[in-house]
Amino acid sequence: MTNGIRLFVFLGALSALFLYGPCAQAQAMRTWVSGVGDDANPCSRTAPCKTFAGAISKTGIGGEIDALDPGGFGTVGITKAITLDGGGGQIASTSASSTDGIVVQPSSGTVILRNLSVIGNGTGLSGIVFNSGTTLIVENCKISGFVSYGIALSPTSGTSRIAIADTSVTNNSQGGVQVKSSGGTTTISMTGVTADSNGFGIGVDTTGGGSVSLIIDHATINENTGNGLQALGTGSTVEFSASMLVHNSNGVNVTAPANVFSFVNNLIAQNSSNNVVGTLGTKSLQ
Repeated sequence: MTNGIRLFVFLGALSALFLYGPCAQAQAMRTWVSGVGDDANPCSRTAPCKTFAGAISKTGIGGEIDALDPGGFGTVGITKAITLDGGGGQIASTSASSTDGIVVQPSSGTVILRNLSVIGNGTGLSGIVFNSGTTLIVENCKISGFVSYGIALSPTSGTSRIAIADTSVTNNSQGGVQVKSSGGTTTISMTGVTADSNGFGIGVDTTGGGSVSLIIDHATINENTGNGLQALGTGSTVEFSASMLVHNSNGVNVTAPANVFSFVNNLIAQNSSNNVVGTLGTKSLQ
């Protein structure tokens, strides 16, 4: 190899180091936030960021942001596959004032929200908003105090899969969990969900288009000022089991042609107006 070629190769490698080295460092696959962090930091464990928004720009696609302490880490928009984890021994907090707490709208991939407390303080719009994406998983979260919905799922196209587990939605003015589709195919599973003291508990609306299949297991839906569970639209199918719907205005409200099925192990009782409005199908345990 001639000296000229060696120099060319060396300069090319040096340019790649300057151009891509910082980007690779900035896109770590695991980052951290802390109440005493700083968004100017690299978001490493020893030099954490202050907010989720600050950390997400430094975290690679499919990476994870972990909270080191139970601080407040601000609102965030998610446009790529990522995990936000509030920690094992504590729940990290996100407070929203006159805006949404967490907005999920990646083009593809899985978004996981775990061990988070999303607080509206009576002025936030919705706690967790899903506008697009392939998969959303919500685990062990608490969402409360929003003027619209605790969780607002608004799929528009494609195929979306959503799982919500061991999560509570409380004191949200319009509703706890609202699924309002305008297109595409959406499958949702909920287990261990508590919807308490909202405008309504859990609702599915496909009058704008699309199809939604919702399966609910071991839910507590109570003390909501409107319906505990409601469904409307041709594409709405809901099945629920081992759940308690009590002390709502109406326990279940089905607007045809939506389809709602109750397994025999549910408790629907002591709702102030009606336990069931509309036609509720029944299913036996297999």
